[in-house]
Amino acid sequence: MTKSNLNSFTGNLISYNQTGIWISGESGIGKTELCLSLLKQGYHFIADDLFQVNEQSLQAYPLDKTPKLSVRGLGIFALKDFLPSEHIAPQTHIKLNLHLVNTPLSQDDYFLKSDFILIGDHQIPKFTLNNLGRSNFSDLVHYFIQSRLK
Repeated sequence: MTKSNLNSFTGNLISYNQTGIWISGESGIGKTELCLSLLKQGYHFIADDLFQVNEQSLQAYPLDKTPKLSVRGLGIFALKDFLPSEHIAPQTHIKLNLHLVNTPLSQDDYFLKSDFILIGDHQIPKFTLNNLGRSNFSDLVHYFIQSRLK
């Protein structure tokens, strides 16, 4: 793997059933909160805020050898000090992008659109989801992910 194949991305990176899910969106939209909520449903945390991807293989890794978690209002923690080891994975292959927005539409309208994002020569499905701070948002996202990974 050469450095020219690596590219850095912003957002959070989690995995579910060995499938990498990149959660993107503006600062403060709820990416980290969503990731932490999904851990209860069997997801693994890989990176918070920044990660790198091999554009040929789509293999994704945290940028830092000691991945960190930034929790708004609390500070920055080493993942290993904040989460049990069974909730942390060292890498994954990106197969899905969830882009969070906060668009005041109907309370029931959480799915806004689907598209693709290019990583190297690969088209990755991108789904824009409306995060209006609903208490069941992580459950909706979990079921949404399950339906897309079938």
